[in-house]
Amino acid sequence: MNATNKSTLLDKIYPQKIYNVNGKIIKKPRNKTIFIAILVLIIFIGLLFFIPTRNITIKFEQFPVIVKKMFSPTTGKTKSWAGWFLYIKETVWPLMLETINMCFLGTLFGATMAIPFSILASRNISKKGIIYQPVRLFMNFIRTIPTYVLAVIAMICFGIGLLTGVVAMTIFTFGLLTKMLYEIIETVDMGPFESLESAGATKIEAFRYAVIPQILPIFIGYFIYAFEINVRGSVILGYVGAGGIGLELDTAISEGSHYYDRVGAIVVVIFLVVLILQGFTRYARRKLQ
Repeated sequence: MNATNKSTLLDKIYPQKIYNVNGKIIKKPRNKTIFIAILVLIIFIGLLFFIPTRNITIKFEQFPVIVKKMFSPTTGKTKSWAGWFLYIKETVWPLMLETINMCFLGTLFGATMAIPFSILASRNISKKGIIYQPVRLFMNFIRTIPTYVLAVIAMICFGIGLLTGVVAMTIFTFGLLTKMLYEIIETVDMGPFESLESAGATKIEAFRYAVIPQILPIFIGYFIYAFEINVRGSVILGYVGAGGIGLELDTAISEGSHYYDRVGAIVVVIFLVVLILQGFTRYARRKLQ
């Protein structure tokens, strides 16, 4: 038996054989983190060889220049710090509020739609494969569509505006929360549900009084989580015509370097809103636990 407990990298990849008192070999699980890290490194090195870099120029020295322009309103479009803050007050903040409203409506509509579908997708509630399997198949299809693609489809149907963002976020939230909800529903205590059914209650009544009280705090936590994701994604959706703060950011960037002070103002507001939202979600989750 070795006197030291130190293990080398080779020991983690190929663990030494350990014998029990009966002389049988005990298989020690390999450290998967090492394999994942090696795989990522191999893929990264491979990309360096296969990605064409002849026409790609990376100018790292431009980064501090761009950051300086973002926070130098005297040389930008807003002309002064007073104009910079006025731009935030009159343009950026109202658009940020529109974006938050868009995200909230999309999350609310998606969560509302997710409730009946999550019930149908739950094995312990539906009990028949002919019901929950097609619903799950449909939900798997919805979740495979990227939010960006949903926004493009919505933009083609409804044009540029907040409605496009609401529709895209509704579908995304619907797919996300349906899966999360039916997985939670399948873990609840079915004793009260079955007791109410045996007493003559319908499935809806039994679900309302026996299941909802068990999943409601978790559902609220998931709702807040989906809302936070939608606020983050709203900036990207603005680039495809979803409106709100993302569209203003796209416009400011496309106008050129003279508008970078506006880009800086937008970035600051987005950062502060996301920071506040993260604090609120952490507080709400602690209260719900």
